[in-house]
Formats: sequence, structure tokens, C-alpha cells
Amino acid sequence: MRRRRDDVDEAPAAERAGVPPALQLLGVRAASVGLWVLVVLGSLAGVASFFVRQAPAGAAPTIDERPPSIGAEGFAELYVATYLSEAGAGDATGAAKAFYPVQVDLREMQARALYVAQTVALEASELGEGYWSVTVGARVLAAAGAGGYQPLETRAYQVGVARSVSGYVATSLPAQVPMPAAAVVPKLRGPGLNSPAQDEPTVAATRFFAAFLAGDGELARYVSPDSEMRAIRPAPYATITLRRVSIEEHDDAEGARLVRAEVAATDAAGRTQILGYSLELARREGRWEVRRLLTAPPLASPAKPDAFPAEPATREGGRSATTATSVPATSVPASTSTTVASRASTTTTRRP
Repeated sequence: MRRRRDDVDEAPAAERAGVPPALQLLGVRAASVGLWVLVVLGSLAGVASFFVRQAPAGAAPTIDERPPSIGAEGFAELYVATYLSEAGAGDATGAAKAFYPVQVDLREMQARALYVAQTVALEASELGEGYWSVTVGARVLAAAGAGGYQPLETRAYQVGVARSVSGYVATSLPAQVPMPAAAVVPKLRGPGLNSPAQDEPTVAATRFFAAFLAGDGELARYVSPDSEMRAIRPAPYATITLRRVSIEEHDDAEGARLVRAEVAATDAAGRTQILGYSLELARREGRWEVRRLLTAPPLASPAKPDAFPAEPATREGGRSATTATSVPATSVPASTSTTVASRASTTTTRRP
């Protein structure tokens, strides 16, 4: 009896190829196992995607660079500020109990006799796993008459801070300690700060500061075309004066200059701030431009700062004379006037 054409078409290809039925069954089971393996692997990959966050294409992976003591430091800052200002009247279970929940006799303390204007963690030493000694600096004010406060000295306090699954806790009352000693100022690159001359690099730096701090002109005129520097807005000052400057030549093809500057910036109300800047100047198309505003003055050597002696202190005022270039927030310098104040002779260039 002949098979119908449909029966022939529906016959397994393995059977037509002469494969025994036992091997056919083994192949089917192997294919099934392989399919389930792929399903499981796909599921694991999907679950892992919830825990592994890959950076977008072309972006650097995000790295958490916070020190492990950051939480303990913040906790200690709040604890010191709250304790000094609010603790007292018998015990520490009032405002400070969230930090140090231990019953302590503080009847000799007067709450709100002191006021802490600012606290900052100066140092954190890890004493053990989840346990730090934190040194906190505090600007303290004392209560004066008529509800006012008068400033006291800046103080330092040490606090033990422990971390558990429930959070942070102080292990004692704050201990007042000496403020950390100031380190020796390392030797910086370039010559010492001196009275500014009326050379092109100095004038370029002065005009840059006028635009950067006082809004005098467009900053783009005084910086390199590829610079991303932005002027401070709104301009906080009305007049800037370049008091002292240090200029060092670089050994590169552009003849760049490393500049350290001391700037006196005065606002519209007559208040003056003395500011320090470091920047790089480069010459392009016949004029000097600021190529980079440095975040800190470069050291004379890449070794540790403590390995170098401090720069000699420069006495100001008294018998010393200071020549300064001043640029108010208007236009191009037009006249030079000499003023004498506090026994120091100061040459000032002003704009009308």
C-alpha cells in the first residue's frame, strides 16, 4: 500500500535519513536540556542587570572616592555643635541625646551660653573596624549682653564615633584638645612675589583679573580660545589691584609664563579682600592670554611639601614700599596717580 504524499512529508527527517529511533530520542532530550540551559543563563543575566550598573557608552565608570569615615566625620561635627550650644541643665539627654544617649551630670553647664558658628572635621583616625577618633574644629561664640554673642578662639575637640547596623553613636563627651599645629609652607616654583612691573604679561594678567572678578570687559578677550574659564557672575568687586606678582618663564615652544599673583579686590561698598591666584600665560598672535587658571600654586619639587623650607617672609607696610597695578571696572588705563597710606608708597594705575 502506498503512503499518501502527506504521510511522506510528515515523516521525521531523521527517520528518512536512516537514524535509529533511540538516537532520535537522545537528540531530542539533548536539545531540550540545551534550551533550558539557555533559559536559565538568560534569567541570571537579567537578575544581574539589577545589581551591576554599566556606564553609558563612552563614559568613564563612576567611582566612589569618599573616605570610609565621611559619615563619622559629619556625625561628630553635628554632635560637637549641638553639645556645646544646647547641652546642660542637668544632663545630656536633651538635644545631644541623639548623639550620646548616656545620662551625665551636667548641672554646672549652662545651655546656650556658647554658640557654635561653624564646625569642620580636621582629622579622622580609624581605631578599629567601624570605630573612629574624629577631631573637630569649632568657631565658638560666647553669649554677651542683650542677647548678642562675641567671638571666642577657634577650638578643637576629639570625639569617639562608633558605627553599627543601627547608625552612629558617640562613645564619650567631647574632649577639648589643642588646635593642630600649622605646617611649614613649602617652597613654591618661581621667584618670590614682588612689586608688579608694567610689562606685557603683567598687564595681561591685570586685565584678566579685572574681567574675571569685576566684570570689566569680556573674559574671552583675555583667555585662550579653547579655555572653559568663566567670569564670576554677578561680579563681586568693582576694582581690582595687582599688588604683588611672580613670573617664571616656561621652557616650551610657546614661551609660556607661570604667574603667581596677589590681588586686592574691592567691592562697591569699599570692602577689600586680598586674594591669591596662580595661572599660566601663553603668547598667541602677538598678545598674552591666560591659558589656564591653576587650582593651587605649583611646588618647587614634586616631593612632599614638608621636605622643603618655607619661603622667606616678606615684610609689608612700615618701611617697605609696594607698587601695584590697579584696574577699576571701566575701560583702558589712562592715567597714573601715586597715593601714600600707612607709611607705604603705592603706585596705582587707574581708569577714568
